Amino acid sequence: MNHFVVYKPYLTLAQFKKELAHHQSLKDLHEFPKSVYTTGYLDSDMEGLVFLTDDVYLKNEINKKTKVAYTLYAQVEGIPSNKELLQVQVMLTQANETYEVKRLTAEPQLPARVPAIRSRENIPTTWVSIVCKVYNPKLIRKHLAQCGFPVLRLVCYYINKIDAKKMGSGDVLMLIKADAYRGLSIPPLSKTDEATYKMTVAKQAKDKRKRLDLIKKKQAKP
Repeated sequence: MNHFVVYKPYLTLAQFKKELAHHQSLKDLHEFPKSVYTTGYLDSDMEGLVFLTDDVYLKNEINKKTKVAYTLYAQVEGIPSNKELLQVQVMLTQANETYEVKRLTAEPQLPARVPAIRSRENIPTTWVSIVCKVYNPKLIRKHLAQCGFPVLRLVCYYINKIDAKKMGSGDVLMLIKADAYRGLSIPPLSKTDEATYKMTVAKQAKDKRKRLDLIKKKQAKP
């Protein structure tokens, strides 16, 4: 099985397919096996970590939205107070999605963004930490802007214990299975349970193909 961590550059799509010819995608960063899937919620304007795997069990555990915590760093215009950040936190928190929003005491050490952000001498900037299990980049930008703090950069820095400390923009790190599970804080299956799980997934895929074939045959009838 394959496990990768990528530090996605600004304006690179967090997927393999290009929507337009001039777009850059993950495919431009590394020759990944065709079997791997991307996880996470990064849009093209975000930077930072993307986890990729062809381990179906691990992918499904990540997609349960309760197993993995993401830590995002946002650089915003202005200096938000604790009260204002609490307001942002309340606005972001929904029925099944909890956010923790705090001001960082020091600027994080990150790879330079290309192109660089706009700089205005008369407007200070602040770095904010956002911890969540599920996130919507557009919603984060929207609510911070509504509270008077437009987002200049948004970076995924941690995926549970996996961090971007020693990574540069566009770097690709291959993880062994033990490190991937440990970093994501997801207990691996035993060999017996893994074999059973693979059989179950294979049967589900086979049943799905049968249902689709049946639908196609019914649609093909005059």
